Amino acid sequence: MSTENKKRSDLINLALGLFIVVLLNVISQYVFTRFDLTTEKRYTLAESTKEMVENLDDLVYFKVYLDGDFPQGAGDYKRLRDETKIMLDEFRAFGGDKIQYEFINPGENPEEKERIKFQKQLYEKGMIPQPATFTDDNGAEVQKLLFPWAVASYHGQEVLVPLMGYSSKPNENQLNHAVEGLEYEL
Repeated sequence: MSTENKKRSDLINLALGLFIVVLLNVISQYVFTRFDLTTEKRYTLAESTKEMVENLDDLVYFKVYLDGDFPQGAGDYKRLRDETKIMLDEFRAFGGDKIQYEFINPGENPEEKERIKFQKQLYEKGMIPQPATFTDDNGAEVQKLLFPWAVASYHGQEVLVPLMGYSSKPNENQLNHAVEGLEYEL
């Protein structure tokens, strides 16, 4: 095969590849599908959940109280927060604008008095905080009160959603169980 034929063949292959990519992009604008490539199908919603979310007649608003800058040793809580966001995004993929959410950091207020007042309000609603001790980037121990809870509002009613069972020091097993149960809890 001559050099010119090889160049021509490479250009044709490139043009064909680009054409296929553009064609798939255009088709994807009209065809909705999602792929869950995890072995345990963690991001595949049950048919009943999809149906329920698709047939909502009003807005469902979630306030998730698990946010903020977590120290280095708080990976379990970061993962739970991230997995909760992914699950809510899955709900939104099927429910559209009828699913809305926000993540709130209960320890964000720099004024200690206001922060404690807000955390007390959450506790009075029934959200039991989990005291957690972490090691920060400098090796110092950091204590935080975490609220692995969400509140779902629908038709003017609020429902508390526990994102994780209570434990003074959750382990990876408890976290995995909490992540697996997110669809059901939410």
